[in-house]
Amino acid sequence: MTNLLSNITPQQASLNRGAWLKGETAVRKLANRYPVVFVVTGPLYDKPMPSLPNATKPNQVPSGYFKVIAVQTPGTLKVAAFIMPQDAKRSDTLCQYQTTLKTVEQKAGEPIFPVIQKPIRSLSQELGCS
Repeated sequence: MTNLLSNITPQQASLNRGAWLKGETAVRKLANRYPVVFVVTGPLYDKPMPSLPNATKPNQVPSGYFKVIAVQTPGTLKVAAFIMPQDAKRSDTLCQYQTTLKTVEQKAGEPIFPVIQKPIRSLSQELGCS
């Protein structure tokens, strides 16, 4: 994790303490099983959101976030992708927000792993998702 001010965006507490936290926990478990775990996250701006209360400068609050988790295995990259909305409930699971890498790339407007030439397989089962 990187705890820098430049790495901070406004996130609803219910998302942060629910599905987002479950994703962070899943990454820690993967790190105990694989020597390298890649995690790419970012904000999404799919719909207008209210500004931060009491903000003195103009700001834009993300409508949600994406998280792509990947591990390398011989000859393959295993990937799981998620899009979590700001209005997620604390009781929500990470798996509820599972999507495809292609969908994340389309919404983010950028390729997530542009130089990867390996076949991509699903990491979902190892994260407890079907």
